[in-house]
Amino acid sequence: MSSHDIPRVLGGDFNVVRSQDEKLGGPINEIASSQFVEFIEELGLVDLPMSGGAFTLCNNREAATFCHLHGFLVAFKVLDSMKQLQQECLLKFISDHNAIAFITDVTE
Repeated sequence: MSSHDIPRVLGGDFNVVRSQDEKLGGPINEIASSQFVEFIEELGLVDLPMSGGAFTLCNNREAATFCHLHGFLVAFKVLDSMKQLQQECLLKFISDHNAIAFITDVTE
């Protein structure tokens, strides 16, 4: 069985961005980004569409940095059986991190 055949969902604070598009305010760690992209590709994962905002962290400093660090990565195998998946960036209350909701039933 190849790693692409395993139905998996990974979610959390990955603490790395895939590209400069996912970070506003400062450079990215190119090596870590490259390794993260390779990891995602090796496992056959996709980043679900996100509503509610593009960035999941703001450092709340005067020279603010915004990043997309959190979310859910889903295997193609999962998407085959559950086509209506998405994630939603929720409002921050206490932390500088946004919570992310994993939505399995999207009604239009």
